[in-house]
Amino acid sequence: MITSISVIEHIPDTAKPGHPTPLTWFLDAAHRLLRPGGLLVLTTDYWDAIGPDTAHFHWMRDRIYNPESLQALERRCRRIGFVPYGGTDRTWHGPQLYDYAMASLVLTKEMA
Repeated sequence: MITSISVIEHIPDTAKPGHPTPLTWFLDAAHRLLRPGGLLVLTTDYWDAIGPDTAHFHWMRDRIYNPESLQALERRCRRIGFVPYGGTDRTWHGPQLYDYAMASLVLTKEMA
């Protein structure tokens, strides 16, 4: 199992030409490290707004996830070889920290 708590929102998702983004590199590395059936838990800052990140501590993050971008991250992880573990709840549960909450995406590495 690999846990990543409040990390992925700080990893840049832009790259130099011909190179993977640091976020792609991170997700690929997690996939390589896990055995089939292993779990990857991604917990990130999360809110229900669309547009520029103006939530508390916005200057510390590269991005904040919302229901749509978390779903896009899940699709990206599927292309690498992860599948969701259990159900997915993308509803907004209200502020729990400052003016944003936390969300987790739990994935398992596909069996060979």
